[in-house]
Amino acid sequence: MQSHTTPAYEPPPTASRFRKKHLFWLLAVIIALPIIYYSISVGIVVFGVQPVRIEGQAMMPTLHNGDKVFMLKQIRDLNRGDIVMFLFPEDQTKSYIKRIVGLPGETIEIKEGKIFINGAQVEEPYLDPDYASQDSMPAPVTIAPDNYFVLGDNRRNSSDSRYWGTVPRKLIYGKFWRRYSKAADND
Repeated sequence: MQSHTTPAYEPPPTASRFRKKHLFWLLAVIIALPIIYYSISVGIVVFGVQPVRIEGQAMMPTLHNGDKVFMLKQIRDLNRGDIVMFLFPEDQTKSYIKRIVGLPGETIEIKEGKIFINGAQVEEPYLDPDYASQDSMPAPVTIAPDNYFVLGDNRRNSSDSRYWGTVPRKLIYGKFWRRYSKAADND
């Protein structure tokens, strides 16, 4: 005798089961999004970009005290004109931000506020005459390999390579990328 079995009856999906299934996935996404956002943010800060608040007036008028900027942490090339953050060579518990003016192997002179590299005057279009100085260095300086000569844009108010020498490459840890917030008193 042949047995005839009928498939077990399955009721059509109810709205309640449908809602539970989608609610589960919605909750999973809601929980996962902050975790993903946090992970990406930490990854960017650890490996790519670091937010920094400018302290001091040495880079005025380019950057003002209280400005908030992003610094690139992965630095491949350093060029004349780059603004960099570094550990102060004489006290590595302090960080400075300055502009690279002289590169490894170059001879730099400062005469009446003008920069000369290997005997040729360097144009500095980023300098504001109101912040320039008329200082001169007593003698030319030849920059050692893997070292950089750095100056603040506010030449009248900047502790920089004119006074304490060059910065070794190993102390440079960031390169200015962009400002994301101006100081309140900086229009």
